[in-house]
Amino acid sequence: MLKNTPKFQKLTPIQNADIGIYREALDYIFENEWQSFRTKRSPCIEFTSAPHTYPASGRYKIMVKVVDILGIDTSKIIEVVIP
Repeated sequence: MLKNTPKFQKLTPIQNADIGIYREALDYIFENEWQSFRTKRSPCIEFTSAPHTYPASGRYKIMVKVVDILGIDTSKIIEVVIP
């Protein structure tokens, strides 16, 4: 058995599920670097995020997450190429 293998509880409908395709997501910790929200006093939302410098050129995945006033969130992962 591999190290760091997730343990499924009884509520999981599938026994011995192959979660290899999700390994990257399971090992990733989301780092929130920028937020923008509006209020009654300031109804404008800033759409330009804080600058970020990547350590090297290559392919990276970025995630944009939007949360509405009811707490419902939507996320989108986009792959970018840094020359």
